[in-house]
Amino acid sequence: MFCAKCGNPNADDSRFCGVCGAPLTKPTQPTVTPQTAPCPQVPVQPPMQQQVPVQPPVQPIAPVPPTPYKPYQASPPKNPENEPKKRGSGALVVTVIVLLILIVALVAALIYMLLSPKDEKKVSAQQTQLTIVGTTASSTVKTTGHTFESTYVVQTQEPETVSTEPTTEETTEKPSETQAEIFTGPLDADGYLLAESNIRYLNESDIAGLSESALQYAINEIYARHGYIFNSPRIKAHFESLWWYYGTTPSTEFSFDVLNIYEQANLVFLEKAKQELEA
Repeated sequence: MFCAKCGNPNADDSRFCGVCGAPLTKPTQPTVTPQTAPCPQVPVQPPMQQQVPVQPPVQPIAPVPPTPYKPYQASPPKNPENEPKKRGSGALVVTVIVLLILIVALVAALIYMLLSPKDEKKVSAQQTQLTIVGTTASSTVKTTGHTFESTYVVQTQEPETVSTEPTTEETTEKPSETQAEIFTGPLDADGYLLAESNIRYLNESDIAGLSESALQYAINEIYARHGYIFNSPRIKAHFESLWWYYGTTPSTEFSFDVLNIYEQANLVFLEKAKQELEA
């Protein structure tokens, strides 16, 4: 150890310096304190104070006085005139029902008019003798409102057409002229005298002013619609000149069943009118 005063080295166990005699003191070593790792410091929050809601002061409820008792009084009867008119669905429902009834009635009337004949009289059947080109046949003619009992003849000779015989002058000027070319009469553009004789019943206004030969032509016209082949060359030539005529059935094979109820009734009607002119 060294002397602190003179710096002379001395033995470690010496108590005094051998040179200057100063007391020797052992140097004290500083005590080393081990250090630990610093711990993170968590900030400490102050305790939260719980807020208690402050309720408003309760006001005392005033006592309710009891309701005085009123005796029962009957209400006066209501006057319907003074009450306001109710606008609801009732009027609409009634209107719809009335309209439906009217529509059903109109539809029923329309169906009845379409299905029923124009003449509401009872349809009667009668036997009529038909004579065509010397052949007699029996046929049942259904008529509506007509009660004719007559024998009518479909003639096939020259007097049965509405025509004018050619004069001597016409024969000289046009010797090759056929009966169809010189045929005259009240015909329409298609060569019909009574164009609706197959779709409705004829009446007096339809044949007003027609001659006996014109009525016979109207009878032949009904048969011509069904392809009846006439035996007379002149009558045959006349109908063959019309665009709508097609001769398909000879007179001996013709059946009256092909005629409808209008045509059968109109044959009776035309024959009766023809017989009245003959008388």
